[in-house]
Amino acid sequence: MTDYTPFLTIFPGCEDLHAMAGGLDQAYVTDVQVNARELLLTVSAHFAAMPSPVDLSGWAVSDREEGTRFVFPSDEMICIAGHPLPEEEYYENYPQIENGVGLMRQFLNGLIGASQSNTAQARPRRVVIPCGTSIAPYMQQWVDRYGPSNVAVRVQAIKNRYFGETVTVTGLLTGRDILEQLDTANADEVILCNVTLREAGDLFLDDLPVSEFRAALPVPLSIIANRGDALYGALLGFNKEA
Repeated sequence: MTDYTPFLTIFPGCEDLHAMAGGLDQAYVTDVQVNARELLLTVSAHFAAMPSPVDLSGWAVSDREEGTRFVFPSDEMICIAGHPLPEEEYYENYPQIENGVGLMRQFLNGLIGASQSNTAQARPRRVVIPCGTSIAPYMQQWVDRYGPSNVAVRVQAIKNRYFGETVTVTGLLTGRDILEQLDTANADEVILCNVTLREAGDLFLDDLPVSEFRAALPVPLSIIANRGDALYGALLGFNKEA
């Protein structure tokens, strides 16, 4: 298979959706990965235009025989399109979670659950949360609605200058990009998700040690796991590290 295999050659059943994303006749598949153990097929494709919110609803195409969807838009696509986050049922037990499909919904559900079940009083303070540009508007809405009432939270979108500003996800931000752009003037604490770090948790993608990053900040740093309940706990002022 070449990098330019027409999308409709592989998915002729999508012919009825030909007008979506700038025209599916102009779309082409760039990569196909098969996970035989999990019975998963992951397809990466290039489209002529970013799907609109209406298009994204159309992508939830169901296989009538199997009763399941065969196309799931990625979380990043939903963010860029400005589409409301689908409900949990949409993701069908998250078969593509390892590819980042549904991570936002899982995160939000964790935050909502922690907010509803926790009766502890938060430590009053001002917190800034740096993150990728695609999720920033969603994150601000979530913490405004579900965060502790006596904690002032500001979400700051960080532009990815290391890999290029078209890269909008939090997991590809570098330590120096965050340091150079982060505004801590009116903050008492920084909360950072550990997806910005390598697995060992000691370095950013640009090889900046976490110890140097922490030392360069004028306020304390809390590093959390990529879970909504972990964020809520950090906002309360309980858990300092993931």
